[in-house]
Amino acid sequence: MDVVGPNYKKALLDNTFAELFIKIGKETLSAHRGIVAVRCEEICPLPDLTEKKKKIKDKTTVTIKSVSNSSIFMKVLEFLYSGSVNFATMTPEAIMELNKAAKIFNLKRLSYLCEDFFQQNLSLKNVFDVLVAAHKLNEPTVKSFCKFFAIEHFNEFVMNTEGLHILGIDLFQECVTAYLTAQATGNLSKVSLGESPPDTLIHDLERLYKMMPYADCKFIIEGTEVLCHKGILGAYSDKFKEACKTIPPSGMPLNGISLDGFRSMLKYLYYGDDNIEPL
Repeated sequence: MDVVGPNYKKALLDNTFAELFIKIGKETLSAHRGIVAVRCEEICPLPDLTEKKKKIKDKTTVTIKSVSNSSIFMKVLEFLYSGSVNFATMTPEAIMELNKAAKIFNLKRLSYLCEDFFQQNLSLKNVFDVLVAAHKLNEPTVKSFCKFFAIEHFNEFVMNTEGLHILGIDLFQECVTAYLTAQATGNLSKVSLGESPPDTLIHDLERLYKMMPYADCKFIIEGTEVLCHKGILGAYSDKFKEACKTIPPSGMPLNGISLDGFRSMLKYLYYGDDNIEPL
């Protein structure tokens, strides 16, 4: 995954071979159908092989109405391609909007990562801003984390005049009430996120290799057609990138290389399998 994630992210940022166009309001984002389909069918379904003979034209444009901010949806794509998101560069509001998008598209691990980021990174420097954002955006789980933090650090919390100014009187009173209730009942319970959903990135990319949905190029090796995705090959190698620009629909013959060796290379490129067969 150390190699796979960064290279798929590179593919996302290079639209040379993009063939999925996602409309968010007035903006259009570029992506790759095969990758998105194996990671999130709510956005782009896998091709229906039963319809193959009907020659139905593949859908290359998707309009998303449930997410209005293209930068947030780009973070969704970042997760789909690499399995992670750089939360440190995002505002609390943006992370919460990303969490909402994750729930819309049934991306349970992404939602968990968003909420766990707040759980692990609250401090007296950011808890006030995070609490205000959670209240505004109706994020009850993150809000509960903030109130728990406030109760645990109550003296420092109430002495921070700048932070209390950020909160406003209503949220401040809500935190005080929560503290007094915890004191009176002796019950200070923290919301649990439960077990982390599994990281399926490598499994999904292995499926991508085995299924080759929406493959857009092929090589002819030892008389056998091998399907591939230009965007993935191009992300790993500039030579592949240039070659993919000129591959004819009939396929590009490759001589002097074994079929098993080429497939082993593809397994490494697609999902990091380093059990390479000799060429």
